[in-house]
Amino acid sequence: MSYVDGQRFAFFYLICLMFACDDVQPLNLTLSIENRSLVLGQDVQINAISSQKVNIEWKIIQRPNGSTNPIEAIDVLDGYQSHFLPDKLGQYTILATAKTSESSKSATISVEINCAPPAWDIELNTPQGLIGQIGQQTDLFANLKTIDQVGCEGIEPLSPMISWRLISKPT
Repeated sequence: MSYVDGQRFAFFYLICLMFACDDVQPLNLTLSIENRSLVLGQDVQINAISSQKVNIEWKIIQRPNGSTNPIEAIDVLDGYQSHFLPDKLGQYTILATAKTSESSKSATISVEINCAPPAWDIELNTPQGLIGQIGQQTDLFANLKTIDQVGCEGIEPLSPMISWRLISKPT
């Protein structure tokens, strides 16, 4: 380093000390997906890492036709996160824009939702199709089966909850 370069450095260092400058790093923004499985109807969490303390705005800039669910920021202590609930199969592209008072930086990440839990069909019946007698208990059985697909590979199938309700009776 020459004498002149040393003087410039010392001057810059002195100015930074007087005005409390930090070592200013360029603004960088990186996005990642938290979830290992991306399934229709299950929450997708997105993490952002920034080189500076920033405010981040989140937007879904591409989504399947008919999708309407919003993206929401999550407050966390040491980082930035967002999440959304995919409501249609297809590709979602998320835009995150980090802003400081001096600059802004944007990053995108795409998420492909190509797996949906199975749709269920329920069939109610009595043993051997018997008709119950007045004053006697009648048993009903529910048979569940999937009507469109087996589900998503590597994901535990969802167990539907069955509730019963008498909707009509003789007067």
